[in-house]
Amino acid sequence: MKRKPILWMVIVFMAFSVFCTPTAVLAEEGTGTDPQTTQEPQGSGTGEQSGENGGETTDPPALTEEPDQQMIQTPVVQEVVAAEFTSSQVFGPPVLNLKSTAKTSVKLKWNVVKDAKGYVIYRAKGKKYVKIKTIKNAKTKSYTNKKLKKNKTYKYRIKAYYYSDDKKVYSKYSKTLSAKTKSGKIVRSAGFWKTNAGKIIKKAESKLGARYRYGGTGPKSFDCSGFVYWVYKNSGAKVKKVPRMGRTTYSKYKKYNIGRNIKKAKPGDIIMFSRSGSVKRITHVAIYYGNGKIIHASDYSTGVIVGGIGSRKTVAIIRLPGMGSGTGTASSK
Repeated sequence: MKRKPILWMVIVFMAFSVFCTPTAVLAEEGTGTDPQTTQEPQGSGTGEQSGENGGETTDPPALTEEPDQQMIQTPVVQEVVAAEFTSSQVFGPPVLNLKSTAKTSVKLKWNVVKDAKGYVIYRAKGKKYVKIKTIKNAKTKSYTNKKLKKNKTYKYRIKAYYYSDDKKVYSKYSKTLSAKTKSGKIVRSAGFWKTNAGKIIKKAESKLGARYRYGGTGPKSFDCSGFVYWVYKNSGAKVKKVPRMGRTTYSKYKKYNIGRNIKKAKPGDIIMFSRSGSVKRITHVAIYYGNGKIIHASDYSTGVIVGGIGSRKTVAIIRLPGMGSGTGTASSK
């Protein structure tokens, strides 16, 4: 009876050896699978799981870098779009206006474009447009194109520019506009030739080309005061008589002097000049023709002509009664 406990102990020991010994042996020989190694693949699906399980974290796959690259590229795309929007819409072209100011020039005007640093002006040459002027002052609003040909049409357009990263960015072109230079021919208003001024101008024109002669009073040759005297006397205009000498004319009619500003003169007015600028020394007399020109017996080389005032100094503009109203206007075509 006392041997039974010993027997049961032997049986239990042998049973334990049968079930446990093969697994331990296999593990020692490396033919089995370590339970720890089997857990690593399960936890390495993502680096985050391995870290949470206490294992070593691994570098993320290359695919995880793509969202970061997209985030870096996005602002670049936005900057390009913004630049295009600024140059084509916000940074608009100037509004151009043209005016033919003389026989050989055209004046261009435009509005100041916000944020502009300057402007570039182009003129048509055949079918192309050629740059004729770069305006570097952003506040400048006009430019006069000079030394052009008379009675000719010129086409212009303009665009603004600013700087972006040291590069010039241009606006679109303005609308193309054209202007025709003046021919120099004076056009009279309707009914002008029936006025006193019209009669005087018509009579004066009849002597264009007549020769100059000192002391001459017509009808074939004249000096300056002799020409004015003859025209007023024979024009048929209902005005006061004009003395033979220019200085006498001024002394007699100085109360009709309207000043020295030639822009206020009208056709038929008597214009007096002096080298010194004093009415005490009048040296030349002429009849105002219109548009800054006079008709007069100029000198020996030219005789009676229509021309500019030149360097002469205007000292008096005499407008006799009957010449102030209904004189008509003169404009250059």
